[in-house]
Amino acid sequence: MAVRNAGIVAMLVLLLAPFALASGGQEAASDDERVTITWGYWGSPSEVEQNKRIAAAFEEQNPDIRVEHMTAPWGDYFTRLQTQFASESAPDVMFLTFISRYAPSDVLHEMEPLFERYDFDKSAYTEEMLQAFTVNGKLYGVPRDNDTKVIYFNKALFDEAGLSYPSPDWTIDEFVETAQALTYVGDDGARRFGFAFDPGNWYVAVNMNHAPLFDDPHDPTEVALDHPDTLEALSFLGDLINEYEVTPSYDQMSDTTIRIQQFMGGRVAMLMDNHARIPEFLESDDLDWDVAHLPQFPGKPKGNVIGGAGYTIYSKTEKIDAAWRLWEFLNTDAVEMFMEGGRGTIVPANLDILDSDEFVADQPFNQQVFVDETRAGITLPPNVYWWDVYGKANPFLENIWVGRMSAEEAVREAIPVLNRELED
Repeated sequence: MAVRNAGIVAMLVLLLAPFALASGGQEAASDDERVTITWGYWGSPSEVEQNKRIAAAFEEQNPDIRVEHMTAPWGDYFTRLQTQFASESAPDVMFLTFISRYAPSDVLHEMEPLFERYDFDKSAYTEEMLQAFTVNGKLYGVPRDNDTKVIYFNKALFDEAGLSYPSPDWTIDEFVETAQALTYVGDDGARRFGFAFDPGNWYVAVNMNHAPLFDDPHDPTEVALDHPDTLEALSFLGDLINEYEVTPSYDQMSDTTIRIQQFMGGRVAMLMDNHARIPEFLESDDLDWDVAHLPQFPGKPKGNVIGGAGYTIYSKTEKIDAAWRLWEFLNTDAVEMFMEGGRGTIVPANLDILDSDEFVADQPFNQQVFVDETRAGITLPPNVYWWDVYGKANPFLENIWVGRMSAEEAVREAIPVLNRELED
């Protein structure tokens, strides 16, 4: 009888073991006792898998909470969210960008009261970073990472041309001269270009020149693409393509895959891009590369873009404590997981993590450039019109990139159309 009872006890131990203890000695709750919250985000299959690992780590630390995932590709995610907002069934915690599109509809939880309730210190984020999540004076989140741009450069091609590597404070004139020296046409007619960039990132040059996009970034009445400093920045990019001829064609540069292949294959010597390229470049045995600062316009300090997507909380969540705990985890422990020891795809927005040895130290490339350029970042206009204006402006600005119009001519045609966006 005793043997039979021992067998039953052993079986019960095996069956109940998964529910007995979580890490750190915390007692795990049963499914009936656990609070279930939903985390919404977009992403590729590999990003989804990474997020699931992060959710599992959160659940291990918080055994009384279960995380469900609402995920979709970028192109479908926001459409799905709109449907969920309409039916009041949105995820408790959401990865979101374009905050100014959603905050006016009262679907996002204001964060300052939660910061006070849960004693969250926002001083790890600059005011510029927080501006991207501020609408009408109210804060709705913090950025997870920054879309900080840098110049990747092929060290072997610099060495071959007898050029010094870029200095931290190089100017746009020095940059152009370097790009020209690296542009080369071989005996077979094949061309190597000095530089490539995504024409859709034209606003980076505007920020580099500390130029305006609206007359007032918060409450605009007019688009400011015709400001002299803004026109100077747009002309600079157009001249790289059409006057100096140091870049591939507009069509080639618009294709991310082609840009990356050209740089990795030695057909482009310098590339403007963000930290997302790091894992791919590190895996290449044939590419000898490093990272340089963006060049500076005459008389202007460093300028870059700052901010990116981040986590928000649904204003109608009924599980605010659990949602907060996930939100806080995603902006602390999870950032280090995304960062992958400084060799992952992101530049953390949290300055404490950004300045950490884990991010900066012992890297085979100049990681400090990302830190410096992040601190030089300028947020994109935090108003409800910016992304619509940006989308409507692109077809007009394409005339600059293909050499059909000057910056002044293209902007002159664009301004009446873009200003109508502000009237809606």
